[in-house]
Amino acid sequence: MKPSLLKRHQLSKHPETENKPIEFFQRKVTIFRKESKCMSSFTNFNENIVKASYLESLIIAKDGKPHTIGETLVLPAAKEIVRCVLGDKAAKEIEKVSLSNDTVKEELMTCRRI
Repeated sequence: MKPSLLKRHQLSKHPETENKPIEFFQRKVTIFRKESKCMSSFTNFNENIVKASYLESLIIAKDGKPHTIGETLVLPAAKEIVRCVLGDKAAKEIEKVSLSNDTVKEELMTCRRI
């Protein structure tokens, strides 16, 4: 951000910080970076996994089946197929694909934003 815009933002949105020392802002930056790292570890997701979850849910919905078939039939079958063809490491990756009701709804919203 340009210094002039930063100063205007500070004065208009955070007037209580106008006379704070530079160390105050340096501490804030450090805290923000630590929080960002922490949050990224919780929200880190692979776009391909989210896309796979979305596409599988879409196929199930188009077929008119209940969404629970993904959890009870499709995902376990996919894990076994992948385990036989590609091995255990790939099967562990398949386990990351979520087909439960709540997460699929959240992932659908995420995919629409991507």
